[in-house]
Amino acid sequence: MICKDSVFKWFKGLSSHNRIDLMCSLLNKCLPFELRFLGTCLEDLGRQDFTQMKEFEVKANNVNELTDFQSKSIITETIIRQKLAVFVCLLQTLNTSCSSIIYKCLYGIDINEAVATAKTYDDRILEELLTIYTVAVNHPAFSFEQRQNLGSILLRLIQEDNRLKAEKLAEAANADYAQAQLVNSDGSLVPPGMFKSYKSYLIKKWVIIKFKFFIYLFVLELSE
Repeated sequence: MICKDSVFKWFKGLSSHNRIDLMCSLLNKCLPFELRFLGTCLEDLGRQDFTQMKEFEVKANNVNELTDFQSKSIITETIIRQKLAVFVCLLQTLNTSCSSIIYKCLYGIDINEAVATAKTYDDRILEELLTIYTVAVNHPAFSFEQRQNLGSILLRLIQEDNRLKAEKLAEAANADYAQAQLVNSDGSLVPPGMFKSYKSYLIKKWVIIKFKFFIYLFVLELSE
């Protein structure tokens, strides 16, 4: 039996783009009357932040407010990237003028540059891009062809994000293993620079142990 609290906890721990993708997938599985009911609930919840969001919604649906997206990079400009994420979410369904501008901005992205920038400076870049593209792929303001093209880019971003995460896990595992190997049996750390290499240290440590063992045997023979 599925526990609701466990599902809530799991859902809360998901990244933004995964939550959005999951909710859109679940909505597509609902019946028409269920969608009408959920729409009523969402409309009621939306009223809570209506005043705060109204200003941003007006800007998001104004062509003149989207000029920054055409002249600046969403990869290197954090403010532009975060602003675009908000604007895509608040874009109205029938606003094809603004959606066309946003589409050109998203379709012209250099994925290799995004990955390199995320790897060098800030790994949150890919997370924010994944959110933007996930919203755009599921947004009705974009045409079917536009969503297909953006979906291909989204898949590339997901693959690169998974690859970078796998590399980080491998690096962390190697670092933990190396740190574990540099600890003596008594829990003390191996002093750096004591030997030319860790291999030579192990050899010398093995020789000392063997020497102590032979001394022990020699003492036993004398005692007999």
